[in-house]
Amino acid sequence: AGQPLRPAVRQEIWDRGVAALTGWYQANNKNWASRTLTEFKINGITLTPDVCLTGVLDKLEFLDASNKVRVVDYKTRKPMSRKEIMGETKNANGNYYRQLIFYQLLLQHYNDGKYQMQAGVIDFIEPDLKDRYVSEEFTITDQEVADLTEQIKQVADEILTLKFWNKRCD
Repeated sequence: AGQPLRPAVRQEIWDRGVAALTGWYQANNKNWASRTLTEFKINGITLTPDVCLTGVLDKLEFLDASNKVRVVDYKTRKPMSRKEIMGETKNANGNYYRQLIFYQLLLQHYNDGKYQMQAGVIDFIEPDLKDRYVSEEFTITDQEVADLTEQIKQVADEILTLKFWNKRCD
């Protein structure tokens, strides 16, 4: 079981959070979309008879009077480069970018494609070393969604059939 934070550590974390959120708010509040859905939960997306997907999207911003949306995913950390987000640097794994692809996959299957994702945004809550607040916007391709769909199906099959049992990770 975890231990409670020491008062000094708790205060340090609190102060860091207040400073980051205050700066982020001041840098962004004038540009916020007026029509949004937050903490948008999608349940029960059936990919195969054995694979059911669920996810919670931080925010959908409606781009116009239609159902075209920009998905915003907030990250409570210092910014990463665009290439790092996409997994194109030495120590990057691309998980944040894959998360945006997953959101596109969910939305394509949600309520007969009710919301059409035009872009995905990774918005960092903490400033960079120059006190700038960074967000990166991406357009997800149909091929990226198809590739992720196949990867999910493959991994699910390996789990369900125990094919993974003798595989080892590096």
